[in-house]
Amino acid sequence: MRAEFICQYISNEGNVCGRASTCKEGCKIHWKRRQQNSCKQCGKPTTSIHGMCNLHVDKYYSKTYYHRKKLNALEKSALEKSALGNFQLSEAEAK
Repeated sequence: MRAEFICQYISNEGNVCGRASTCKEGCKIHWKRRQQNSCKQCGKPTTSIHGMCNLHVDKYYSKTYYHRKKLNALEKSALEKSALGNFQLSEAEAK
């Protein structure tokens, strides 16, 4: 079995793995690991979805939580309005 790819995983020290690999994602050790990006404010390596380290990510988590709650409330009110509208239509048809 021939290796067709070279693992491009970059360690915390900045070194490339360079092992031979049969899959494009990386060698058998690194193919599941997420690549670490640097924090947008301080430059520390992080795997956060927001691209921030633990010290700077709090406001992004709270914004995400706020928007998730707001969308849930909007969906709930829309469902209640549609259920109320269907109930009024069925009463009008019964008369």
